[in-house]
Amino acid sequence: MPSHHAEQVVRELHASLGLRRRPEDIAQLIQDSFAARRVDPGPATAEALEEFAAPVGAQRPLARATAQRPRY
Repeated sequence: MPSHHAEQVVRELHASLGLRRRPEDIAQLIQDSFAARRVDPGPATAEALEEFAAPVGAQRPLARATAQRPRY
């Protein structure tokens, strides 16, 4: 039987489908879900969640946009 906290986390994840939540927030909810159920996500999943949770700067897209800007 899932704990009350685990059910709450799953409800929050479901509610996030219609929202524009940050990827790092969703990754945290998924980590919380594993913790609430006292389940180990396994090394590959844990690594993927850590990579998914890391905020990424806008340097690459900005550099690309600047490089493609037409010069007059």
